[in-house]
Amino acid sequence: MLSIQLGDVSQISADTKALYNVIGFKPQISLKDGIKNFADFYRRFMKFDRIVYN
Repeated sequence: MLSIQLGDVSQISADTKALYNVIGFKPQISLKDGIKNFADFYRRFMKFDRIVYN
């Protein structure tokens, strides 16, 4: 894994309260399932069979 580069974002977060207040949006997928779904997609997209940690 590469070290953090100049300009890299070290943290992100999302608050969906405004979406709920404006259009009634509520997430339908849990954070745990969303992370798993994204990891599965990323592995398929990048054609990696596994993640290697050093």
